[in-house]
Amino acid sequence: GVAVVAVGNFLPMGRGVCRLLADHGVDATLIHPRYLSGIDTELMDGLAADHSLVVTLEDGALEGGFGEKIARHLGPTGLRVMCYGARKGFPDRYRADEFLAANRLREDLIAEDVLRRSINL
Repeated sequence: GVAVVAVGNFLPMGRGVCRLLADHGVDATLIHPRYLSGIDTELMDGLAADHSLVVTLEDGALEGGFGEKIARHLGPTGLRVMCYGARKGFPDRYRADEFLAANRLREDLIAEDVLRRSINL
């Protein structure tokens, strides 16, 4: 299965990604962390038992973010992690939909990436 960790305002996006994955026969677990200052290591370690991929969605900068904490923790387990968030930069005068698409922060694009990756798992 796939675990989708949706942070903050991206919880609805996480639900949408899980729905799209289910439409393609992929079992997806949605996780909404209660705090971001650390990670629930027990939960993360438990994912390895029945998940092959963890997807993180965060409504902030990707670099140095929550997804990187999870990837760093799960690295030694061999569990794959895909992190989604805003690339580092100083965007000025942008349309939100274009910004999200440029960072692949749309439900359809994330599901597409996961499905493509799942073929290779």
